[in-house]
Amino acid sequence: MGKLVSQRNIKWEGDLFNLFLFPYQFAQVAPQTVHSCDILAGSWGTVGSTILWTYNVGGAKNVAKEIVEAIDKKKKSIAYKVIEGDPLKFYSEFKIICEVHESSGHDNLVTYTLEYEKRNVESPEPTGFMDLLLHQFSKEVDDCSHRLQPN
Repeated sequence: MGKLVSQRNIKWEGDLFNLFLFPYQFAQVAPQTVHSCDILAGSWGTVGSTILWTYNVGGAKNVAKEIVEAIDKKKKSIAYKVIEGDPLKFYSEFKIICEVHESSGHDNLVTYTLEYEKRNVESPEPTGFMDLLLHQFSKEVDDCSHRLQPN
């Protein structure tokens, strides 16, 4: 198994962890990155729920079906495991873990962890997916928060 871990500060007015628990809002908050996020089974914010994502990585439309594998409300972390879709072309296992660390006000440090097993030696490291999370997605969320803040 491989593992990539990165962190990014995100300013968000309110509870950023709730945004990860109820990700249907991502298409509104980060429309350049997340095109849609639909619940297929279960309910938002619960372990075992199945979510279908349509998103943009490196200019290409991708799809992934994920199951919410774990939620730790105390640690403010959520783990999604990909069970179908584009990431599985290169990886036999692919998991995304997001953990929110709140500081004062609306400053949040988000830790993104990708755990993966390559299908073969030619499979790339998932740096494009990490870039999506760190740069595209996180920047859009941060920018959206600035637009939503009252004057």
